[in-house]
Amino acid sequence: MISLLALLCLLAAPAAGDADLAALARDARSKSSPARLAAYDQLIALGPDGIRVLEPILRDAEEKARADFLAFARSNAAAAFRKQLAADIKQARQEALKIINDGTAYPDDAHGAVGQPRVDSAVAALRQFWLGPGRLFIAKVPEVNNALYFVREAARYLKRAGFSPNWYDEDLKLAYEELNEVFDGVSLAYARPEQKKIEELYEYNATCASTASDEERRFVRILNDYRVMLGLRCLELDERLLVACRKHSQEMQDRGYFAHESPVSENKTPQMRAAREGFGGSVGENCAISGDAQAAFDGWYNSSGHHRLLVSAGAVQVGIGHSVGAGGAPGGHWTLMAGSADSLRGKRQGEAPRLLYLQRVAKLRAGDAETRFALARWCLKSDMRDEGRKLLEEVVALEPEHRKARLLLGHVRRDGRWMAPEELLLETLRAQGAEQTLAEAARWLDADAPETRLAAVRIIEKCGERKGAALLVSALSDEASEVRVAACEALAALGAVEAKGALAALLGDNSFYVAHAAAAALWRLGSAAGVPTLFKGLRSGDLNTRIDAHRQARSLFGQDFGYAWDLPAEERARVVDQWEEWCRGQAPPAPGGN
Repeated sequence: MISLLALLCLLAAPAAGDADLAALARDARSKSSPARLAAYDQLIALGPDGIRVLEPILRDAEEKARADFLAFARSNAAAAFRKQLAADIKQARQEALKIINDGTAYPDDAHGAVGQPRVDSAVAALRQFWLGPGRLFIAKVPEVNNALYFVREAARYLKRAGFSPNWYDEDLKLAYEELNEVFDGVSLAYARPEQKKIEELYEYNATCASTASDEERRFVRILNDYRVMLGLRCLELDERLLVACRKHSQEMQDRGYFAHESPVSENKTPQMRAAREGFGGSVGENCAISGDAQAAFDGWYNSSGHHRLLVSAGAVQVGIGHSVGAGGAPGGHWTLMAGSADSLRGKRQGEAPRLLYLQRVAKLRAGDAETRFALARWCLKSDMRDEGRKLLEEVVALEPEHRKARLLLGHVRRDGRWMAPEELLLETLRAQGAEQTLAEAARWLDADAPETRLAAVRIIEKCGERKGAALLVSALSDEASEVRVAACEALAALGAVEAKGALAALLGDNSFYVAHAAAAALWRLGSAAGVPTLFKGLRSGDLNTRIDAHRQARSLFGQDFGYAWDLPAEERARVVDQWEEWCRGQAPPAPGGN
């Protein structure tokens, strides 16, 4: 399509005879640049007749320039370059992995900040071979630039004549991309059988039955692109790990903590969380508070311990889980698990409960309560408790009087309406007073399910009765760490100074959550006995312990002197010394204060 500027030039251009046009056409095909460019300029200046003659000449020149340019990709120089590029990729891979896996040069302390520049340099060197071979080829084979000159020339004059180039523009971006495809890293660094496996796995990850969101699948693609560049195994998306990851991300967001160790006893370790979803192999885990998939990957890339999990040579499967915020918007927490176990790939749905669940969920019809109830019961029997409870909640949303679903949820019918257990206790509290509520809560503290015992602790706290303190002290020895943590918090809220001895005994608890909760409760009850425990946590070599100690200490003291749990060890120690010195001059509040 002719531009407005070109059209105005055409209207103002002088007329030319056939002989003149024929002569200019011959010159326009000349191998002499001055003659050729002068003919181009004159034909454009002649207007419509000249441009009509010039366009096919420019199109031919454009086609020839592109063909000559691409011919270099089939030359002896290209074959030599391809061989050298494969060797360069191999060496760059070795150098990058060597520094990434070197715990001395790229230490865990301060996320490996001291070694990150070397990692970045090594990865960048590999990346230029992997992603930008076209520019390297052009730099290595000067003759290519001759062809590129004619590519630019054709594009420039087509634009002046009011047309768009068919192939490359003057910036040559598409030309470089075409060369990058010619010297594709996968085809250079992998034999054809391995290439086929990679292609098949990318296709599987993009299309397999899964609850993965688009952003979660995008992360898997980003991770595998990086691993394939490094010559590592391409990981398969595993629904079991994905569910474990998403649940941990959501739990961290909902409970307001950030750690690999969960305060919920049955979810305590990554291994336990993976096993709950049916993944029988070993796993490693990364956690992040981040934005989108690329930001999560970049954060882990820039942290030595997390980076080493990204490039784990022993991993076969991967799961990635992103939390959900208010109103279904994406949340801020990410969890990654990588491990090795029996593969779901190629299995029929009936051979793996998680796959069968996905198949059955996909067949659920809107508004069908009974099918949901049947699937919920199957989930509960198949150790997919969270999925089962979610389906039961959908059932009662569809049919509020669905008795069987209500009973499986633990609901009780009183005075013509269904109530959850905790609602029932609160109703009892309002109607019959604290005495009966405490008696009922005491029975709940003996229940098998930790959720029930945790609800009992919360109810005792809501009663506001100091008589409940004895029950809470008994809960300090509960086998579930989340119950012990809740009991510490409830005793502090009740101002139960008589519980100081029992709380002090928890300062050495094997769960840092419990030890720190006990320390915080003691401070709120007027005792500084737990302060050394918090400062010990701040000095810990374990990242999760430092994070939780920092959270509790800030809530108690209101300042942190610039402490950050990911500072280098020496700087952390200096800040903690300053914080500890300040704390010696502070008195804990009176019991019941803040």
